Amino acid sequence: MLYSTIVDTKDFTFDLNVNMAHNVSMVKELAEGVDYLFFDGDSGFPIKVGTRAGHKLGEIYASEVYMRDENGYILVGANGLPMRSRKLSDCLANPIGNIQPKLTMSVSPSFTYKGISLSAMFDMRFGGDIYSYSEALATGSGLAKRTENRGEDNNYMMIFPGVHTDGTPNTTQITASNYYGNLLPEDFLYDASFIKLKELSLGYSFPSKMLKKTPLTALNVSFVARNLCYLLKHTPGTSPEGGYDTTMFSQAIDFAAIPFTRTFGFSVSLDF
Repeated sequence: MLYSTIVDTKDFTFDLNVNMAHNVSMVKELAEGVDYLFFDGDSGFPIKVGTRAGHKLGEIYASEVYMRDENGYILVGANGLPMRSRKLSDCLANPIGNIQPKLTMSVSPSFTYKGISLSAMFDMRFGGDIYSYSEALATGSGLAKRTENRGEDNNYMMIFPGVHTDGTPNTTQITASNYYGNLLPEDFLYDASFIKLKELSLGYSFPSKMLKKTPLTALNVSFVARNLCYLLKHTPGTSPEGGYDTTMFSQAIDFAAIPFTRTFGFSVSLDF
């Protein structure tokens, strides 16, 4: 935490407060005979969150992963659809992300000039991943922005990028419905970084000489706005903060979350 006064003159003051945190949680070992651990969560989701011994806490595992060749290309069957694996060993060996951010941070600048004050709070997170189940459902229904491309220039047919088991590129055409309906959780994983203007306040403190003929010793009026906007985010129109409930598992999921309410308020502070 850093509390600083950048400028301090008779009429003008500029303060800047910064709060930063960097934390890495590793799991050294699990109980004997236990190779992995999943957090409690809704079994209906296509991902799980947990860890393995010797790995970072909060790994995100998909219930299905693409089968790939030795070069990392997705394997596609003769029907033009991607080949997938539901083997637990494959899913554990190929986590699609991790919930842990590299840095969390808040920055609070404040300015005061002759009784006028302006302050803000910026809430920030850098790193970590989030799975957008909202986007997955919208894509499966043809309502997500990514589904605007439906192969119109090719008689509404599309080709899934990948190779066949013999290494030749896939050229089999499939419908847009089959294309988007066969995307897996890793296609809906997003960087959970964000910068949010969490609070903005503008106030005025009346000088004492203006209050001499009143019973007041101090009078301050201020306008406060909260949850104004995201200045940076990577999720597709939804909140990158996740958390559909209070469990650690839910940090990894964007699922039909109600947007943070933008609020505006006016306050008056009186001293007698």
